[in-house]
Amino acid sequence: MPPWRLFSASVLIAGAFLLTSPAMSMELYDGKLAFDVMRGDKPIGRHVITFREVGDETHVDIEVSLQVKFGFLTVFRYDHSNREVWRDGRLVSVTTDTDDNGKPFEVRAENKVDGFHVQTLAEESVLPIAVIPTSYWNPEILKNLSWFDTQRGILLEIDLEEGAIEPVVLASGQSI
Repeated sequence: MPPWRLFSASVLIAGAFLLTSPAMSMELYDGKLAFDVMRGDKPIGRHVITFREVGDETHVDIEVSLQVKFGFLTVFRYDHSNREVWRDGRLVSVTTDTDDNGKPFEVRAENKVDGFHVQTLAEESVLPIAVIPTSYWNPEILKNLSWFDTQRGILLEIDLEEGAIEPVVLASGQSI
């Protein structure tokens, strides 16, 4: 499993405890969440989420940059840039550019009257209007079993199973 997927699951779990709405997240974090991404005990990158109010919209900018090295050789690189625009708690648009170890992905998506219109490098599609993106900061993701994959521009159907509750230790040393 790529390191970013493991990290994403951790962010999702932490987000479930820490965030309750896009507006609240700006208040709690002064407009920014930043994480070091670790592989074992070694840092391999950063995940930064920035929130800005622009008129009646909330703009969420997400930057993920990962690099795994073996000596001087880079064996894995992942760069993801994502802009989400939200209005009244609804996703208006998503624009992403991703380099997944040399494989490019682009997503341009916009909510319209008849659905969420998605354009990728490979295809066009129309998804349900009320999609929740896989950017992992929004706790609404926990209430949905259909997630919009912001890297590939597809709808993911999620199958949840009850598991053990594990503590997450924050950088401050606090365990939640």
